[in-house]
Amino acid sequence: MNPASLFHSSKSTKSFAAGEVILEHGQQNSSMYVVLDGEIDITVHGVTVETLKEGGIFGEMSLVDQSPCSATAFARVPARVAVVGRQQFIFLVQEHPTFALHLMGVLADRLRRMDDRASGS
Repeated sequence: MNPASLFHSSKSTKSFAAGEVILEHGQQNSSMYVVLDGEIDITVHGVTVETLKEGGIFGEMSLVDQSPCSATAFARVPARVAVVGRQQFIFLVQEHPTFALHLMGVLADRLRRMDDRASGS
């Protein structure tokens, strides 16, 4: 599933210039973002842990647990993202079970990669 397909006609989008910060570690966040165009780097303590392209999701953890951002996200190149607020997020999870499963897969994959890094694998 490519989540971007759900949001290409969204009226709630934002564009970012290369290098522009979208989310900052420790910041309160009430939205999830879906990459529509461009590339987004996700960094933790200054280290790039992931580069997202079309369909990539970030900011979702803050919607799930309402905690501050655990990473910083910035546009690697000019980028456009769909902004998904909490109500729309809840609707998507309820109405599109495949979206919820995809999101769980994204979270599981990130956790496994972080575990591999921590164990030196």
